[in-house]
Amino acid sequence: MEPQRPLCPFREGSSLRLLTVLRTSSALWAAPVALALPVFYFFVGRSDLESYYDYAPTIVSDVLMPDYSFAYAVASGLSAWESGRIVMARVWDSAAARSRYRIALDVLAPVVVLSWLMLLLPVALSLGFAGTMPSFASLRPLALAFLICAAHAVIGFGVGLRVPRHVAAPMLLVVVWVLTAFSVTYDEMWPRHLSGRFPTNLAFGEVATMVSLVPHILLTGGIAVAVALLWTRRGTFALRAGLAGAVAVSGTLGAYTMVHDWGHDAPVLTSQAPMTCVGTAPRLCMPTATGQNIKAVRQEVVSVLAELQAAGVEPAPALIIDTLQPYGTAQATDPRTVRIPLTEAAKTGTIRFRVLNGAIRFSCPRPDAADAYAAYLWAADVTGQKDAYRTRLAAAARSDTRARAALDQAADTVSEIRKRSTAEQSRWYARTLTDACEETA
Repeated sequence: MEPQRPLCPFREGSSLRLLTVLRTSSALWAAPVALALPVFYFFVGRSDLESYYDYAPTIVSDVLMPDYSFAYAVASGLSAWESGRIVMARVWDSAAARSRYRIALDVLAPVVVLSWLMLLLPVALSLGFAGTMPSFASLRPLALAFLICAAHAVIGFGVGLRVPRHVAAPMLLVVVWVLTAFSVTYDEMWPRHLSGRFPTNLAFGEVATMVSLVPHILLTGGIAVAVALLWTRRGTFALRAGLAGAVAVSGTLGAYTMVHDWGHDAPVLTSQAPMTCVGTAPRLCMPTATGQNIKAVRQEVVSVLAELQAAGVEPAPALIIDTLQPYGTAQATDPRTVRIPLTEAAKTGTIRFRVLNGAIRFSCPRPDAADAYAAYLWAADVTGQKDAYRTRLAAAARSDTRARAALDQAADTVSEIRKRSTAEQSRWYARTLTDACEETA
């Protein structure tokens, strides 16, 4: 009679080959559904990749948003199923030649790889469709997700050793998915910074900081280490339980201490996109990805500023930066630095209009409407943009009776002022900028 095949390939010290692991793992039959989910979300819910301007950190962070929770749920649920299968086969009671850690590693490897593929596949698709090469910094959220997947696999494995797999697997699938996916819906901000789901859609020029990743690893990784300590056989149970408790508590408290006062978004590095700058007085800077025609853009900017200077508008900005790249507050408040959406203006043919908007700067955040309209309309008339500018202002004030009245008053004022000499107009303009803020003080 042919000898009966062992229930589990770990028994009798058998060498576990790669094909055997894949053939017996639940990851094999779960793979079609698990991999179809992120692909479906990529094709159905993806954003316009052209709006990311080939910036890899934005592309990666955006496409990963819906996939964290699915990958973590699969890693946890399937790991619980695999450990339950080992318990059912009574592997721990046999004289297995391999250590408990090696056995766990062998059965968890296909599950972890599957969860990694659930994250890697949409990232590769998104970068491929955009034609963008990733940088090491852009892959930080993905690296975080890989670590958290491994941690969830360890936790799921530990739960499956104590809870029947038919209960543990579906329970973990649902619980982990809910805790991760809904972490951004809580009134408190701190859960979103601990869930393993990087909570921020990175804007152009931003990169995830290492500090923003550590709390996720501390919490989930600490729990995973605690679970692993509990099911090892080294030392007494009291010692293992004490160490496990200390690791879990210290990881949780450390993570919470780091994030309890964070706001909606995680800390990020700004101004990380390569920039191209040309000229002096003013020096004009645009992202390299969108600045192919930067010299032509600067010529148009300079022509507008020259017309304003000829009319007595001083001083001209020393530096003009594209708003597409986020900058720090120090640069944003520099009186000789002006931030203008140059990329958008170049695309829509509104450079003169945007420069005009950026060149007029009030000393208060909410100037008087009539004075502000008057200053803008006067500058627009000086640069040949009066009709276009008034049309835009009128459209914006269409539903506001007071704004329409202030705009009409400003138009009448500018018509009278334009009849005066250049020197008188220059003095009137400077006085209007001051009056606009004194009246609202």
